[in-house]
Amino acid sequence: MNRHILSLILLAAMASAAKSQPITLNPLHVHDGFPTARARAIELLAADAVPVFIGAVGNTSFNADGMIVPLRFYLEDGSSTAWAYSFYSPSLKKRELIVAIDIPDVGVQAFPASSPVPIPNLETPIDMTLTYTGSDKAITQLKGDSVYTRYRAELPAMLPEGIALRAPDAADSALLPSWFPLDSPVWTMNFAGEGNRAMICYVSSRTGITYCARMAAASVDTEEGVGGEMRLSEGR
Repeated sequence: MNRHILSLILLAAMASAAKSQPITLNPLHVHDGFPTARARAIELLAADAVPVFIGAVGNTSFNADGMIVPLRFYLEDGSSTAWAYSFYSPSLKKRELIVAIDIPDVGVQAFPASSPVPIPNLETPIDMTLTYTGSDKAITQLKGDSVYTRYRAELPAMLPEGIALRAPDAADSALLPSWFPLDSPVWTMNFAGEGNRAMICYVSSRTGITYCARMAAASVDTEEGVGGEMRLSEGR
C-alpha cells in the first residue's frame, strides 16, 4: 500500500473521530493500538478476525475542513500518530480496515475506515506474538544495520514514506538475498527520492534480521557490480 492510499485512509478515520475540531495525537507503537483495533474488528467481523496488514505513513499533514491532521512516523522509537490494521475473517471471507489513534485525555480509539481505492486482498495472518512485530523493536534492529546507519548519517533530513508489516510476496523474494528469512511477516520501510536518496529496508518479524538496499537508478546492480545502476547494499 503506497503512502497516498494509506494517508487517505488514516485521514478519513481521524476526521470522522474529530469532525471539524483541531486534533492532537499521542504517538503510539504498533502493539499499543492493536488490542483496541482487534476488538473493533471482532465486533464488525467475527471472533476469527486476524490481522493481515499493518501500516503507518511517514511524515505529512492534511487540512480537512480547517482541521490540521498530522501523520508522523518517528524513526527515533518506531512510534506513529496513527496505525492502520487490515483484518480478515476466514469464516466470513470478509475484511475490515481499522485505524487506531491515541487522543490525549481520551486514550486509544479504533475506527473502521474505507479506502478510496482497492487495497490488496491479503489473507495471510500476522502472528503478533513474534518478537520483532513490535515497531520499536524493528527500528532498534535497523539502527544496527550498517546500510541504514550510513544512509541516516548522509541524509538525516530524509523521512520514510511509510512502514508496513505483512507476509512476504513475490516481489520481496526477487529483491531479498537468499539468507533473508521469508517464513514470517516482514516490516518494509521506504525512503523515496531521486538517485541514492531512495532506500528500502526489511526486518524479519521472527528473527530481527535486516536488509537495506540503496537505490541509484531504475535498474538493479549487485554488490559485485553486475548490470544496472541500482546498487543493493546489505546490512546484517
